[in-house]
Amino acid sequence: MSIKTYGVVSGLPSLSSIFACLVGGPVIDAIGADKACVLFTFIVLLGNSMATVSVSLRSLSLLMAGQVVLGVGEKPLGSGQLVFIRLACDPAKVGFYFAVASAAYRAASFGTFILSPLVAGSSAYGFQASMWMGTILCFLSFLSAFPMLGKLKHLEPFLKAAPVVVGEEEGEEVILMKSNLEMEQVEEEEDGQSEDKGNSTSGEGSWRGWRAYFQGLCNLGFFVWLVAACALYITFFVLQTFAVEYLQTDHHLSARQAAFATSLFDVFGIFLGPFLGRCVDRELGKGEGNEWVCMSCRPWPAGSMLAWGSGFMAVGLLLPIVDPRSWLVGFVLISFGFALASAAIWPLMPLFVPLDSLGLALGVTTSLLETGEEKGR
Repeated sequence: MSIKTYGVVSGLPSLSSIFACLVGGPVIDAIGADKACVLFTFIVLLGNSMATVSVSLRSLSLLMAGQVVLGVGEKPLGSGQLVFIRLACDPAKVGFYFAVASAAYRAASFGTFILSPLVAGSSAYGFQASMWMGTILCFLSFLSAFPMLGKLKHLEPFLKAAPVVVGEEEGEEVILMKSNLEMEQVEEEEDGQSEDKGNSTSGEGSWRGWRAYFQGLCNLGFFVWLVAACALYITFFVLQTFAVEYLQTDHHLSARQAAFATSLFDVFGIFLGPFLGRCVDRELGKGEGNEWVCMSCRPWPAGSMLAWGSGFMAVGLLLPIVDPRSWLVGFVLISFGFALASAAIWPLMPLFVPLDSLGLALGVTTSLLETGEEKGR
């Protein structure tokens, strides 16, 4: 099997992940992020192993099946990791830990781009050797997921608790959602009152739970955040995709040189990400306008990092259009702007979504991002 054939079917994981994320999000919330990470890491290992073996056997059907399985586990695994970080770590350091995870992912992608050709070139088995190396790394990743098990056990009673009805407004029940900042306490009602209410609603707990679960996403804050996240990542992906063709046609770079140049988009995110994450944590820790910190107009990007990052990306995009010779400066601005915006966007999401719906929110978001990226290919 040629590398060209492998490249043709390499887009299958994106297609399967569009649907897998919609299912994977609720699975994360149902079984817990720690168990979900182990499950999805195993699925990734299985899909990668199938693809690697298929190349040796020259089986196109096995390769396609492996790529589909890989997509089922890959993106839901990323969602599970983010949920685990949010639940297992100090809430005051979520931005930092999210940024560290993102930087590690980008560094791994950049390292794969650099090392894969070296491994393939130094081995008699060619690109198959780099695929086997990837399978070994997937196996190590699967083993490293096991220490996560049980780390969220202390939160399970809270996350799985049924929603509490605290009153009625205009004939509709007011359901107390699980707060993402602190667990609110509700006093029990008087003996007779609470007894009657408990008896009358005993058969409705399941429906109320599902209703509250999906209601967690039905708010303006999450909608605005979702639009901002999709606009940011889909724009960045389209820029990366067309930058390769732009450098080849307008600046006569080779395919490898153009691909390497566009991979530099992630450089600032790798090195500055953790520092920028701490800036976000400090801003959110002030407790002033947390929910709309991304829309604030303060002069330093700690308060309006998303807006500033988008501005840098816009200037970086316009520079090569105005002066083609400044394409490198434009790429640097795009890289820096994306580092700012991506450091701010993910710590903001838990502010709009209840803790027990984080998996659902990330699943919906990732599915939309994959759909947008697929359209932009």
